[in-house]
Amino acid sequence: MFEKPRYSHASKEATKLLAQVNLNSPPIELKTILEHLNINLLEYDFPKNISAILLKDEDMLVVGVNKNDPPNRQRFSIAHEIGHYILRHYNDVFIDTSEIATGRFDYSDNSNKAQEQEANHFASELLLPSSLIQKDFKRFKNVDELARIYKVSKEALWIKLLKLKLV
Repeated sequence: MFEKPRYSHASKEATKLLAQVNLNSPPIELKTILEHLNINLLEYDFPKNISAILLKDEDMLVVGVNKNDPPNRQRFSIAHEIGHYILRHYNDVFIDTSEIATGRFDYSDNSNKAQEQEANHFASELLLPSSLIQKDFKRFKNVDELARIYKVSKEALWIKLLKLKLV
């Protein structure tokens, strides 16, 4: 296991995956990516503190997403779980509570801190590809409109814009 998040690696893997499935305009269609990776999607009535899980069996992969979460939250959670898979974080099961996925908890005794941060970074790059956001932000300059187009939360978009130093 690694100690520091490999943000560059996560970005490259997200960009590579988007190229493999030929997705280059918003919103990024996660069902297309799941089909390409042969991952099943299960919407389930999880407890409030579980946003998504990645289940790996010998011959089946399933991303379970909390059907009670808002649609944009579900999209980020699914992308986050795809990140765990692509970045080879999985063992048999990963469970992400909403606190993990949104970064609102204390990582001090969580041995998966770097993996969670990487999966979040991957999800951000998958749903908000840097090259597209840079181009579209110059064109629209409207966070509400861009969040609607990309089907992400305004908060996720603001974080991306700040990381890219566009605002």
